[in-house]
This record gives sequence, structure tokens and C-alpha cells, in this order.
Amino acid sequence: MAPRRNTRKETAATIPPEDAADDCGDAPGRLRTITVNSTFQYLNELEKLDCTNKMFWYRGIGNVGHDLIPSLFRHKTAVTKSDFSKIESDLNETFRMRSFPYTESFRWLDGEWDQLFFMQHYRVPTRLLDWSGSPLVSLHFALTSARTSASGEAETDAAVWVLDPVAWNRAVYHGTRFDGTILSPKDSWLNRYTPKEVYDSSTNVPPVAMRGSHNSARIVAQQGFFTIFGPEKTSMERIFMDQSPGAVNFSQDCLMKIIIPKSFIKVMKKEMFALGVSESTIYPDLEGLSFELKRTCGF
Repeated sequence: MAPRRNTRKETAATIPPEDAADDCGDAPGRLRTITVNSTFQYLNELEKLDCTNKMFWYRGIGNVGHDLIPSLFRHKTAVTKSDFSKIESDLNETFRMRSFPYTESFRWLDGEWDQLFFMQHYRVPTRLLDWSGSPLVSLHFALTSARTSASGEAETDAAVWVLDPVAWNRAVYHGTRFDGTILSPKDSWLNRYTPKEVYDSSTNVPPVAMRGSHNSARIVAQQGFFTIFGPEKTSMERIFMDQSPGAVNFSQDCLMKIIIPKSFIKVMKKEMFALGVSESTIYPDLEGLSFELKRTCGF
């Protein structure tokens, strides 16, 4: 199948006028967005970003308006740092006490970090935000999580966020002795993000990119990675665009957004299936097979 006509469009993110930077394509704080209308154009745009030589991470969302913020900070009533501290403490303690009958073969190999990854896998709210090393996995999530009408037409534009985790971490730790790239649970640089210490900080700490335990076949299949957030409810894109004094100075291509208009989502789902990307490959278990069968049979 030949690629569709290239209708690439780049715009600044929609932000309040008082927060908007000058209209300069290379200005820090500007969010680069790209609009695509086919799977092939999506891959072509990633090629232009030199994705084969850079370690990009991807996150697909079914609604273009959704923020890059973890599930813990989506609580309906919590607002303050102390609110989230109590909620996280309650969640962690309760999960630790009640999960063992269901996880007899699992050992907390690395204490609280492994517990956080395990909780995230089972959709317990945490400060972790999921990313994938695969652009096709994330595109699948974006296309299939868009809300659809009874006729199968998408009702919202979808999007794939593109993160350069190495550039992001180096910007966060700029001015320190940090000389690494992607963090792992044993790195001392992550100590301030642990549940025991994160809420003791007098100031907020930006999210950072980290590897986690591959404690399930799904994480392996989806090439899963994470960003771990600090103690306050601020989205990654807002942190990226922050131009206030003392804010982290991120490079422009550190965080980008690829938008899929709702009118092209249905056909792009078919293109993805033709390329061999489906629920049964994303979720390598019986539940994934069930998702795929229901979709292909019109349920």
C-alpha cells in the first residue's frame, strides 16, 4: 500500500496566552507537534526524527487532550502534597499486606521499587508513567484507546508522545555530577523519588526516565519503560514548557507530540493489523487474544 499524501503540520502546543513563548520554532519551551494521517506517514515522520539512531520512548493516548501525568495524580479530590503522601502510603501498605496470597511466586527482589512496578502492572495508582520503546506498540495503544461511536468511528483525535529520555534526564540533572543516561532502581540519583523520601523534599523534583523490572510477559512484549514523578501534580508537558526562573531548560526535541486526527483512526487500525500489530501481539496471553477476537468480529 502506497503512503498517503504527506500533510505534515507542525504547530505550537495549545497553552494559555500568558504562558506562550515567542513564535520561534527553536525557542525552548515550545512543544513540537506533528499531524499524520496514515501509519506509513507516522513511520516516515519518525524516520525524519532519526528514530533509528536515537533512543526515543513513546506513549500512545486515545484522547489528544490527555496530560502526561501518572494515575496517582488523577485522584478526584486530592490536591496537596500531603494529600498524595497519605494516599500513596495507604496504597503501598495495603497492597503489601494483601497481595501476597495472590503472588506466591513473586519476591520483592529490590524492595519498594519492585513493589511499585508490580503495582503499576496491576493498575494500582502510582507515580509511574508507562512508556514503550516501540513506536508501533504505542501507536496501537493510541488508535485502540480512542473512544468510538456505535458505528466504529473515532470520536476523539489520538496522539503519540515522543520522549528523548537521555536528553530529558541530562536536562533535569544539569549542573550536577550526573553523567549517566537512563536510571535504574539501584542508582542513588533516584533515592529522592522513593516513597520514603519523595514527600520530604521542600521543593518539587521533575520526573525522570528510568528502567524497571520486567516482571511480566506484557512489559517485555511492549518494551516497557517508565518516568517516575516527584511529589506534586504537574504534567510532563507543563514542566517541559515552563519558562519561569529556575525551571529546567529542556531542548526542543526532548518531548514531541504526534497527532492522529479522528477521521483517520479507523483506516489506520486496518493498516496496523495488516502490518501484524494487534492485541494478541501486544498482550501475549489469552486476554489479548480475547480482545483481538472481539474487535475483529465486530464486538
